[in-house]
Amino acid sequence: MAYKGDGSVLAWIHFNGNNAAIQQSYNISSISRYSTGMYQLNFTTTCANSSYCVNINKRLSDSGTTSADKVFCSVINAAKTTSLVRVFTRSDAGSLIDCDEVYVVIVGDN
Repeated sequence: MAYKGDGSVLAWIHFNGNNAAIQQSYNISSISRYSTGMYQLNFTTTCANSSYCVNINKRLSDSGTTSADKVFCSVINAAKTTSLVRVFTRSDAGSLIDCDEVYVVIVGDN
């Protein structure tokens, strides 16, 4: 049973950043990888407003070639609406990169 109301989890997703394959999700109808490290998450049910909180985290394979501690995740504010949100992952050098796993949780008023 899902809790619904103000301050509840509106949506969440666990996906593969290399190919945008959804591993598990709640209230996410689809995801698009529109560039390296850039993703659009589309909500199944729209949010009450676009003032929701987005928490993003990632897992990068420990291949020895890239430091997983130096990857940053963020929201593209211009693309944060009641029906979708765009997020990205990038290296500390500023290059967009794909991560093996990306986790996004959206909390707000329902």
